[in-house]
Amino acid sequence: MDRKFLGARERDLTTTCADILYAIVSMLVRDLFPELARQIFHDLRRLKRRDLAEQVMDLHVVDRCRCGSAGCGTFYTLTDNSRKRAGTQGVDTVLQCGAIVTVVNGRIARIETLDPQGTEALRELIP
Repeated sequence: MDRKFLGARERDLTTTCADILYAIVSMLVRDLFPELARQIFHDLRRLKRRDLAEQVMDLHVVDRCRCGSAGCGTFYTLTDNSRKRAGTQGVDTVLQCGAIVTVVNGRIARIETLDPQGTEALRELIP
């Protein structure tokens, strides 16, 4: 639905629905993937990126990559709108644990892992 054709009341309603969906669907990375969260936290601290490490325990999984690759374990920690509003390309950091963290405007926006168990869990959580 193209929001530019909606009236103010309808735009507010779609925003509210999106916020509710975000609250229901988003899940904490630390609860879903505790070992991965711990490893990312420690790797970021080791790289002297405490600003990013402090974000890890409060990150939500808001969506997964839809590329269709069976081995893709990429998930997003910012909503699509937040990533679009940032308007810049992210900076990827490859961590010792094997995860790739993408940072956009100082916020962790995406995490990629090739862990088969994580990939399967993502597909079950977010079909």
